[in-house]
Amino acid sequence: MTSSLSYGQRRGMTMARIGKRQTEMRLALVAGFEVRTAAAIKIQSHFRKWSVYNLGLLAVKSVKRNKRRHKAALNIQRVVRGHQARNSEEFSAALLAHRRLHMAALCV
Repeated sequence: MTSSLSYGQRRGMTMARIGKRQTEMRLALVAGFEVRTAAAIKIQSHFRKWSVYNLGLLAVKSVKRNKRRHKAALNIQRVVRGHQARNSEEFSAALLAHRRLHMAALCV
């Protein structure tokens, strides 16, 4: 069974197949590169979306935290000012006068 094609013809066809395969491989590489590029763009866009979302959440948390700190500061000021007022001489004198009046009303 001899082939009707000569050695040169068979070699040429083989080289053509190899060339075709290499071309297909090159196209696959380019397509793979395009796929990777598209995937990278998708990942980057999702990361940007995630980071903006989280920055928004952090901003909301920051506002809540600031409100809570402000409320705590006001509470501390209230307690300190109340303590100062109760320990002042004017308050002590007024409280003593009130108690005397109250005791006098009870004795009558």
